[in-house]
Amino acid sequence: FFQAEDGIRDTSVDWSSDVCSSDLVPTLVVTVFRLFTEDPIRIYQLVCGLSFSALTVASFLSGRFLGNVWTGHLAALAAATCPAITTYLVHHIHSYSHVVTLAFFGPALHVSLALIMADPAGPGPKFRSHLVAGLLWGLAYLCRSEMLLFFAVFVIALAWRRRSRPGWFRPLLGAIGMFQLLFGTYNVYAEAVTSRDGIDRKSTRL
Repeated sequence: FFQAEDGIRDTSVDWSSDVCSSDLVPTLVVTVFRLFTEDPIRIYQLVCGLSFSALTVASFLSGRFLGNVWTGHLAALAAATCPAITTYLVHHIHSYSHVVTLAFFGPALHVSLALIMADPAGPGPKFRSHLVAGLLWGLAYLCRSEMLLFFAVFVIALAWRRRSRPGWFRPLLGAIGMFQLLFGTYNVYAEAVTSRDGIDRKSTRL
């Protein structure tokens, strides 16, 4: 995706290069919206609305989890008015991949926070919560490859928090396994595409 000289963002799809540049999920999101409209401005508005709404709601839930409902409102307000998002990001030349990432990054951060902050001496969150965390981080990675670092930080923090609990690693393996399912499948397929089409994956990364 790129921004044209007239300011209108191109929403055309080059599947080979987009798949190999970790833009798979943003490409799919834009393609779904193109089923209903070909207007690039409207598509961009819908994508931004979806992503910013997900980030704002996740920020509210995270703030409420850490404090109270007023903390949640403050966190949501900060997310909704952050200049880095509302001004800089929406005008970035590669904003599609960044903006769609927020739709998964916010929820992934909230679920991860809930898992990390859970009482290590208590019954602990359900196993499916760890699967959801791994899924959300995996989808975020398929938007921006640097999300791999954020997932690694989550895994280390959760492992440290649960280290004294018997069998602490079992739920963690669920999160890692779910992430690896998306991570591994994507990379195997992308390597096959690069070999078939003669694409240099390094040159297609943003």
